[in-house]
Amino acid sequence: MVSSMGGFVGVYGYSAYSPAKFGVMGLAEVLRSELKPYGIGVTVLCPPNVDTPGYAREVSIEPAETAKINGGAKTVSPAEMAKVDEVIAAGDTKAKVAVALPSKNKLHELRDQLFNEPGHRYNSFDQFSMVLALVLGTAGLPHILNRYYTNPSGSAARRSTFWVLVFIGVFYILAPIAGLAGRDFILKAADAGTYNLAAPLVDGFLVKSDQVMPTLAQLLGGQWLMGIVAAGAFAAMFSTIGGLLIASASAVGHDVYEKYINPNATEAKRVLVGKGAVVMFSTLALTLGWAIPFFGLDKAYPALIAMMVTWAFSVGASAFVPMLLTGIWWKKTTERGATYGIFVGLFSAITIILMNIFQQLKIPAFAADQGIVGFVSSLTFPVLFTFPLGLLTIIIVSKIDGQLPKNVDQIWMRIHGTAHERHEKQHGLDKVGSMFGGPK
Repeated sequence: MVSSMGGFVGVYGYSAYSPAKFGVMGLAEVLRSELKPYGIGVTVLCPPNVDTPGYAREVSIEPAETAKINGGAKTVSPAEMAKVDEVIAAGDTKAKVAVALPSKNKLHELRDQLFNEPGHRYNSFDQFSMVLALVLGTAGLPHILNRYYTNPSGSAARRSTFWVLVFIGVFYILAPIAGLAGRDFILKAADAGTYNLAAPLVDGFLVKSDQVMPTLAQLLGGQWLMGIVAAGAFAAMFSTIGGLLIASASAVGHDVYEKYINPNATEAKRVLVGKGAVVMFSTLALTLGWAIPFFGLDKAYPALIAMMVTWAFSVGASAFVPMLLTGIWWKKTTERGATYGIFVGLFSAITIILMNIFQQLKIPAFAADQGIVGFVSSLTFPVLFTFPLGLLTIIIVSKIDGQLPKNVDQIWMRIHGTAHERHEKQHGLDKVGSMFGGPK
């Protein structure tokens, strides 16, 4: 008999059974295979859960389907657990043993059901990287940056930024609330047999978790609420698409074509190049959308739409945010350093995302056991690696380059100086702010 003595000494506040159960099962499996040729059997004793605050918390967030599986499972007090320990020590051979093993995840067959572990699919690196992508990526999206050009003044831009942060905060608060509501209402509807929507379920859970909003809307408000949610989704979709296409048209037509290819181009020519960029990027987006189901990516990732949005945030955070931070807050940033940083952050983020996709498509060269390539390919969100890489590239290249703009002091004063400091600088007075080098 293999007894989980280590299970009696758990982390404070958590079920004493939880820390050691999988280790004990693994040990039992090894012993069973090793001792079977000698006619010796191995039994796993899984002691009941000790009634602790941690176990109470686990039960409070336990899904209804799991509670059904557990049935009338009871907890025992620490004193009762001590009596169980005495029975184990005495070696009572008549004691009945119940073995509890983790059931397989029906949504993803290669993984166990992990209801109490955050992220489920992602490791700690991906969790922190995803949060960093959502925090920094908003500032690095091109169509978001273009919105600042619609503000008539700097004060208006600052007010816009304030309200944007407020509404983004509300959005991030409401998103998990909607998920929790969907988990509760959809599961109850499935148990009651009143769920008759098109979104597929497995044991009362949505197969595609990103369908929770339309499903919840139709379940609670019928066709009317479903129509409002769908209209809002399409409005946000077309707004984002339009902003991205306008940003790409202006970037190609003005920043690339006019500045580097044909500086003497007429306005009509620049507009034509911009329209061509819109057609090109639209075709590219449509091709990617067609390729997703063709290559099976919709099955490889459980919530592909949310995944692709986070990838976009990851690319923006890796490519543009290092340049924005150093350009605003580091006076020695050079044009060449910023350019190199953008390209390094951009291509490193895209490369790691593609490697992760190749791993999900079961391409052998990118498998998890392929050393450093396999490790990098396992990173679903690369920001925790690519953002510091872009930042470091800007610093190193700027240090080597050293060619600062001639008007760097004026730019620095305009960005960081107070109204009084700008007035003194403009009139050539002796005193300027300490952050600009003191009296001259």
